[in-house]
Amino acid sequence: MHKIVKVIIVIIVFCISVSIGWIAGKKFAEKEESVMKEDKKIENNEKSDEDANKYQEWMDYILKQDINSIKYYYEILDENDSNFKDNIASFYTNELSKDDLKAIFNSMNNSNIGLVMGLGGTSNYIKIDYNNNSSVTITEGSLIFIENDIELKNILSDLVKNIVSNMPDEQKELYGNNPVGNIIRDWDGTIINNYFDKENAKTYYVE
Repeated sequence: MHKIVKVIIVIIVFCISVSIGWIAGKKFAEKEESVMKEDKKIENNEKSDEDANKYQEWMDYILKQDINSIKYYYEILDENDSNFKDNIASFYTNELSKDDLKAIFNSMNNSNIGLVMGLGGTSNYIKIDYNNNSSVTITEGSLIFIENDIELKNILSDLVKNIVSNMPDEQKELYGNNPVGNIIRDWDGTIINNYFDKENAKTYYVE
């Protein structure tokens, strides 16, 4: 009889020990999972911070402005197009989002700002209007045009100072004092044409 009681006690103690071990193990696993989730959250936040700072200075500057509109302009060159007008610059226009602009800037990750003479004629382009009276235009030819923004011009001037310093004097005279970087090197500007949506486009004419 005593042996049976002892056996029962041993079984009860064993069951209690297993239960305590299972509960402790579960709590430890839950704690580990919580720590892992928190670490993942911190990692994602760090990545978000990296994403927010991955743009080159001139792009980052534009994104931080009070952007009023971002428009894509597609030049109408086909004389058979019903919206084509002879001797008048004719365009289809699409509104772009800030996320679209970020995607375009992301495609410029490995680009550099340079200088070029003779900016050429009209082509497809995006125009970013900001701070009510300032704008920057980026063409499919990778050219940059700035209106009413001295700070952005200064940023782009700083980016080409080394280029200017290595120019012969004759070439420096052609560019003048403190030239502004006006071309995006090592970037395929035709990428902006991916944002053309003729079905939802409006027409725009430069009279």
